[in-house]
Amino acid sequence: MFGAGYSARDKLVGNIGLGIPNFRGNGQNLKLNWDFGKRRQTIELSFTEPWFRDTPTSVGFDIYQINRKWYDDFTEENRGFGLRLGRRLSWPDNYFRLYWRYRWEQIRYYDFAPPLAVVDPAGTDTTYIPHYLSEVDWPRNAATTSFTIVRDSRDLPQFATKGSVLSWNTELAANFLGGDFYYHKHIFQASYFLTTFWKFVLAAHMKVGVIDGRDKDLPEVYGERFSPGGTDPDGMIRGYSDASIGPANRGRSVLVYNFELQYPLMEQQMYFLFFADAGNAWPSGKKIRPFAFRHTSDQALFRSAGLGVRLIIPGMGIIGFDFGHAFDGEERGEWRPHFQFGTTF
Repeated sequence: MFGAGYSARDKLVGNIGLGIPNFRGNGQNLKLNWDFGKRRQTIELSFTEPWFRDTPTSVGFDIYQINRKWYDDFTEENRGFGLRLGRRLSWPDNYFRLYWRYRWEQIRYYDFAPPLAVVDPAGTDTTYIPHYLSEVDWPRNAATTSFTIVRDSRDLPQFATKGSVLSWNTELAANFLGGDFYYHKHIFQASYFLTTFWKFVLAAHMKVGVIDGRDKDLPEVYGERFSPGGTDPDGMIRGYSDASIGPANRGRSVLVYNFELQYPLMEQQMYFLFFADAGNAWPSGKKIRPFAFRHTSDQALFRSAGLGVRLIIPGMGIIGFDFGHAFDGEERGEWRPHFQFGTTF
C-alpha cells in the first residue's frame, strides 16, 4: 500500500505499508509501515489481536525506529517497542473504552545547532548559550506506562451531528519501569457536537495537558512537552505558524479551545465551517490562565478565527483546508492557510 500524509510537525510524509488484515483467520492485523519525509523517517512493525480469548479485549505490540528533525535545532532518534491492551466496557454504559500501554525506547539527540550568541547591553561581551539537551550524555532510555479511558457517544465517527467524546490519559515514566527519566503527564480532552438551526452543527473542543518531572539534571523527554499553534498535534490554534506558541523550549502545560460551526454542502462528503480557536502553553501547570481571553501579555491566550472546508476522498480519508486570522502576538493581523488530513477533533 502506498500513500501520503501530512502533519504540522513533520510536514509532507510518504508512506509504504504492507499489511495482513486477517493474519491468523480471526481478524488479527499484522502490519509493516515505512514513513519517509524531509523531517521524519519511521519504520514500524505492529500486531493487533482485536478479540483476545473471545472477549471484547484487544492486545498488541509495536516495534519502531523514528528519526525526526526538530526544525533546525537538532535531530532526535528513537528506537523502542510498545505493548498494548484495550477493553470495551459495559459499565457505566456501552460507550466506555479503557486502554493500557507500556513503552520502552532508547533516545538520542544529536546534530545540534550552534550555541545562541547573547550580547550584553553594553555590547562589550558575548555569551554563548548551548541548547540544554546538548549538555546531556546521550543516549538515554525512557520507559513509560499509560492508561487512557474514553467515552465516545458520537452518532458518526466523522462529521458527527450529536454526542460527545471525553478522554483522560495519564502516563508515568520512572526508573523502576526500566528507564532513566522520571516524569508524569496528564491530558484531558472533551468534544461536544450539537445540531443547531437548519443543518448547522456546533462542535466544541477543549484540551488541557500537564507534564512534570522531579529530576532537574535529566528533565522529561523534549518531545513530550507542548508547543501549540497552527495545526500542531499539541494544540490547534489556526492562524499562527505551526508549534509557534509557548516557551522557547516547549511548555510543561497547555490549554486549547476550539469552536466550529459546520455546514454540510454534501452529506458525509463535503463540509464548510467557521472556526474560532484560543490557547497557549506555559512553563508549568501553575501558570495556566484558562480565562485570559484579553491578550495583555504572552501568558494570555492567543486567539484566532477563520473558515475552512473538509472533503472526504475515497482511499485517502478526510482532507481539510483552513484559512485563519491571528489576533495576537507577533503574527497579529496576518492570515495563514493550513492544510491537514483527518477531522479537526
